[in-house]
Amino acid sequence: MRKIKYKKGRKVQPSILEYTGVHNTIGTQMQLFVYDDNDLTEYPDFKINKFPETLDLTKINWLNIHGLNDIELIKSIGAYLDVDNFILGDILNTTRRTKLDELHDVLFFNVKSLLPTENSDNISVEQVSFLIKEGVLVSFQEKKSDFFTHIRERIRTHSGIVRTKKSDYLLFLLLDAIMENFYITIEAEENKVELLINLSKTSANPSILVQIEKHRDNFNFLKRSIIPLRDSLYSIKSIKDDNVFNAIEHENFSFFSRLHQKSLELLDQIDDDMVTLDSASNFFFSSQNHKMNEVMKTLTIVSAIFIPLTFIVGVYGMNFENMPELKNPNGYYIVIAAMLSIVIVMVYYFKRYKATRWGTFFAFVIGCIITGVVQKAMIQWTIKGSGSFDVLFVNSFGLPFFSGFAFFFMLWANDTGAYIFGSWLGKHKLFERISPKKSWEGFIGGALVAVLVGYLFSLNSNECWCQWMIMSLIIVVFGTLGDLVESMLKRSLNVKDSGAILPGHGGILDRFDGLLLAAPMVYFLLELLPAVSDFLN
Repeated sequence: MRKIKYKKGRKVQPSILEYTGVHNTIGTQMQLFVYDDNDLTEYPDFKINKFPETLDLTKINWLNIHGLNDIELIKSIGAYLDVDNFILGDILNTTRRTKLDELHDVLFFNVKSLLPTENSDNISVEQVSFLIKEGVLVSFQEKKSDFFTHIRERIRTHSGIVRTKKSDYLLFLLLDAIMENFYITIEAEENKVELLINLSKTSANPSILVQIEKHRDNFNFLKRSIIPLRDSLYSIKSIKDDNVFNAIEHENFSFFSRLHQKSLELLDQIDDDMVTLDSASNFFFSSQNHKMNEVMKTLTIVSAIFIPLTFIVGVYGMNFENMPELKNPNGYYIVIAAMLSIVIVMVYYFKRYKATRWGTFFAFVIGCIITGVVQKAMIQWTIKGSGSFDVLFVNSFGLPFFSGFAFFFMLWANDTGAYIFGSWLGKHKLFERISPKKSWEGFIGGALVAVLVGYLFSLNSNECWCQWMIMSLIIVVFGTLGDLVESMLKRSLNVKDSGAILPGHGGILDRFDGLLLAAPMVYFLLELLPAVSDFLN
């Protein structure tokens, strides 16, 4: 087969070198260490013109450079080390990814150093480059930092084996220090993610999702930075069998294999953290969906309660002539009582049972039945029956209007309403030390029921409705106060029940505790009303 021959042309190198980083205002500083097992010479403020006379190839030479603004200085170092301009271009171009270049007599390593930014969720990035050649190690940093402070101290104090090894072991220590920065960054991100997860359990702020996505981007950025480092460290294994390049001693390849294993561990840790972030975002969305379901459930219950009410209002709003119930003088109050009964029954159903279509229907039917019973048996019959009491209280005691049965009925209505509303809605205790079961919600609910009953009694009375309202409020306030006084009396005597005549009801005194204070106050009111009326007239 004919071999293809290529014409050898002139070697062209890039001639324009430019620093592309963000640290443009930092001046270039150099520090040189020349050492072996027995001797150490440190040049803290090294000048490039002294490089030929201070360089000792029989020892280890570490030149550390801070700041990459001085392009001519970088060119001078490249000229002394006989390094091509494309290598210098990679040192100055901070946008390049991590890479390893093995040349004939030079090993070039370019790596990104990442650290968390204080008081921020961002990650700061700095490019660090290394050149190793014939006992000379040159490190290039964008700015002065403390990445390698502990390595300098080990060299100064002769700690460990760094002074006994060649420049390849020093390169291992420098790369290991940079990889420790990855651990620091990941740990800082994990702490922030943990706080974010705890916050997502108590708050539904949409900013939490934004922060989750921010940390997800940070982990992806860390992963993109570590993967080429892993590949570069793996490539060092191929140098082991290279008979041309011998900048790394054969016994020191195990150290770089250790770095490669660390890079794999970092990637596994990042993958686990990404799974945690996925769980946090899923929990956030689940929490949002749960809260939305609760809102929709509330709206559905409210709609189910008002649908029959709207139906009733719609039917009686048609104003047909042949609607006999419209001619009833108490038709308005009957409809209001029906609507109120339906609401109470349906609220009780939704509070105690799981809402279903058939359950809602039966709750509506039961509400209508209760309305009929209440209207026929409890309102009409009791109001008629109270006329008998009217004869006794008005004619015998000289009171201004019938108040016997009405008084007891409003008192019982207050107790019943307080019990029902307190059981459903009671959260704020009225006087917990005296009566733990009483609540402000129950007190208000009982007052509303008692006032409603008083207003219904006023419809069948010649007296002003306001007198009935005043009497109902007095019964509510002093009836509740009498109940609390009786409870305080029992607690002072350290007994649960006032007697054993009515087991399970607290005793006979509990059935008349509200009467003890309410009755005298109502009697005082009824006696006062004629005097007030005569005074006004």
